[in-house]
Amino acid sequence: MTVHIREEMIQVTTSEDVSAPGFRYKGLTWAGAVAQDNKRPAGIMKFGATSGGIASVILEGITKGDTASAITTAGWPVKFTTSGWLTAAASGDQVIGRYIGQTAAASGDRIPVVVDGKCLSFWSGQ
Repeated sequence: MTVHIREEMIQVTTSEDVSAPGFRYKGLTWAGAVAQDNKRPAGIMKFGATSGGIASVILEGITKGDTASAITTAGWPVKFTTSGWLTAAASGDQVIGRYIGQTAAASGDRIPVVVDGKCLSFWSGQ
C-alpha cells in the first residue's frame, strides 16, 4: 500500500526506546514517548530511535498508521489508544486525523490516514 503523497516531518528527542520495528507508524508525543493519551500527541512515528536519540514524526500529511481496532468508515476521525495505536474516535475525543478508507481495516492492520498534529481538535460526534 503506497499512500505517501505528502508528509511534513519533525524531529523529537526520545525519552524511551522506540527503535524496534513494532513502534513504526504508532503515535509519539512531543516528549518523545509513545502517545499514551490524546493530550500531547505530536503525530505518527516514521523512524524511531533509542532513548535520547532523534525520532522522525509525521506531524501533518497523508501516511500510514497501525490500528488497535477495526475502522471501516472512510473519513472517520481517529485517535491514539494507550499503546499509541490508532482507533476510531468517539464524541468528545481528541482527534489526530482521519481514516482515508482505501482498504478494509481490522485490528493490527496498517491503514492510510490523514494526520494533523498541528491543530488538534475534539470531535463533536457529527
